[in-house]
Amino acid sequence: MCLFESGVTGRSAALDWVAVVSKLNGDRKKTYFNRDEVVGDGFILNLVVVMLKVCAPFAVPSSPKLEKIDPTYVLSDVRVDYSEETRLGVAAGSLERIEPGNSSSPRAAYRHVINLEPTDLVDENQVPLPRNPNGEDVVEVSSKFGFITETFYLTGSLLEIGYSSTYSLYGNTLMRINELRSQVDRVQSMGAGMGPLGGFREVMLKKLEKETLEEARRKLCYDVYLIENDQDDPDLISFAAASSSYLLRLLCFGKPPELPLSVPPSMKAAVQVEAMVDDIVNIMINSLRYDPEAVDRSVALIDNILTLSVVAINSPLHFKNPYLRSRLAELLWLMAPRTNGRHGMRRNTAYQAAFESHPFLKKYLMRAIFRLYVDVETTGSSSQFYDKFSSRFYLSDILMELWDDQHYRRSLHELVAVNERLVLNTINMLLNDANWLLDSTLDTLQELHGLQMMMDNPAEWNSLTQEQQQEKRQRFAEIEKKLKTTLQLANSSVKVLVALTGDGNIRKVFLRPE
Repeated sequence: MCLFESGVTGRSAALDWVAVVSKLNGDRKKTYFNRDEVVGDGFILNLVVVMLKVCAPFAVPSSPKLEKIDPTYVLSDVRVDYSEETRLGVAAGSLERIEPGNSSSPRAAYRHVINLEPTDLVDENQVPLPRNPNGEDVVEVSSKFGFITETFYLTGSLLEIGYSSTYSLYGNTLMRINELRSQVDRVQSMGAGMGPLGGFREVMLKKLEKETLEEARRKLCYDVYLIENDQDDPDLISFAAASSSYLLRLLCFGKPPELPLSVPPSMKAAVQVEAMVDDIVNIMINSLRYDPEAVDRSVALIDNILTLSVVAINSPLHFKNPYLRSRLAELLWLMAPRTNGRHGMRRNTAYQAAFESHPFLKKYLMRAIFRLYVDVETTGSSSQFYDKFSSRFYLSDILMELWDDQHYRRSLHELVAVNERLVLNTINMLLNDANWLLDSTLDTLQELHGLQMMMDNPAEWNSLTQEQQQEKRQRFAEIEKKLKTTLQLANSSVKVLVALTGDGNIRKVFLRPE
C-alpha cells in the first residue's frame, strides 16, 4: 500500500510488479497446473486484498470515478496481454489491431457478423441499429492509461488467477474428501477376511485414510483464509458491484438500463473480456454458498449485479457465451426468494425485498428466463448436455418461486403478447425435456430393480465373488444418485408445464381461430 501512495514513480513501479506477477502466474487460470511453477494461494490472495484496498475509493457502484476507466485497456498491451482472452461479444478472429502510419495511437476494429433469427431478439419488433455502412466498428486505443484504469483491470486479472482459482481448488478439495470417504465406505463393505483380499483391504484402508487426512488438513487451511477471514468480503462484493455498474454503462452508453439493447453492440462493450463477468459471478456465488452473511451485510450493493444478470441473459448478441449467461442464471437462483428450506437453502427477506422492489427485474426477468431456456440447448462445451439441464433447473425454479407474484405474472403475459414464438419454443423444449427425463427414469428404475432383485436373492448373490458384489453395490449407488437427479429435473419440468398451460393468457398461444 505504501508504494501506491508514494507518488507517480512508486505507483508505476508497483503496477509494473503487479503486472509481472499476473503474467508469470497465468497458469493458475487453467483447470490443472503445476503448483511448483506458480506462487502459492496465500501470496496471490494477499495481493488481491491489497489491490482491492487500492481500488476501494472508486470501486463503488455510484462512484463518478468509474467514468474515468478507459475501456480500450483490454485492446492494448501496456501491462497485461489480453490477446488470448475470450471477449463478451466478439467472435474469435473478428477482432484485429490496426496500426495507421499517420497516427501515434493504434486503432482496433471488428466486423459485425450477425444473422438474426426472430428469437435472437428480446422483442420481435426490435431492429438492428447499424454502426456504419461497412459493418465495422473502429475505436482509438489509448497509448497511456490513468491510475484508476490500470488498477481496475489489474485487480480483475488478479481476481481471475487468485480468488477464482483458489476457490476452484477449494471446491476440488471438498469433492476429493467426499470421494475418498465414499471409497473408504466401499472398501470397508468388502468385509474383513483372510487371504489376499483381506490384506488388500487393509492396505487400501490405510492409504485412503492417509489421503483423507491430507485433504482434510488442506481444507482447514482454506477454511481459515477463505471462510473464517471475512475482512476482505465487503471490498470483494463492492468491487463486483462496481464492475457490474461499469459494464452497464458501456452496454447502455451511460444511460439507465433498458431492454432490448441496441444491436450490434458497441465495440467498447463487446471487447471486454468474459473473465470480468466470470469474476463477478464467482465472487457472488462463493459468498452466497460459503459466507452468506457477507452478502447480507452488503445487500445494498446487489442492485447493479441483479440488473447486469438480467441484461446479460436477455442479450445473446452482447454476451455470446450461453454458458456465461447460465452462470448468471445460477447466481439469480441463489438469490431468488424461496420457501424456507427449499433445496436446503434459507429464506432471506433482504433478497426477497430486492426482487419484489426491483423495477428492472419485474419488467425483464421473465423474458430472461424464457430467452435463456431456449439458448442453452447448445452451449458449445463438452458438458453441454449436463449444462443444459442444470441451467433449465435454475430457470424453472426461479419461475415457480415468482409465479404467484402479480408483477412478474403480468410481465410474463406481456412477453406472450410481444414474442409469442419465444414462449412456444420454450414450452416445446419443456415438453421434450419432460419426455426424455421420464423415459430415462423408467430405464434407470428397470436397471435398479434388476440389481435389487439380485441382491435380495441369496443364492444368486452368494454365487458372485466379493469383487463382483462390490461392483454391483457401487453400480447400485451410482444409479440411485442418477435417479434422484433425473427425478428432480423431471419434476421441475412437469411443474412448470402444469403452471404455464394452466394460465389462460398463456394458453392463447396454442389457439388459432378456425
